[in-house]
Amino acid sequence: MTKEENQELIPSLVVVKLFASCREIVGKDKITLKSTDKMITARDLRRMISELFPSLPTRVQFVIAVNHKI
Repeated sequence: MTKEENQELIPSLVVVKLFASCREIVGKDKITLKSTDKMITARDLRRMISELFPSLPTRVQFVIAVNHKI
């Protein structure tokens, strides 16, 4: 297995900070999502969050802001 193939199998952890109504509905100030996709888009994050907390998008509009650190 090449280095590139091995890196594709390593799951990415994304920490999502929740504020205001989202934090109250979910009951946490942050959640950690795991993905094996090489690149995660804001749309992917929104879908993952909606799948974990289906009532969230129906109760509040939420936006995604990206703060990326290497």
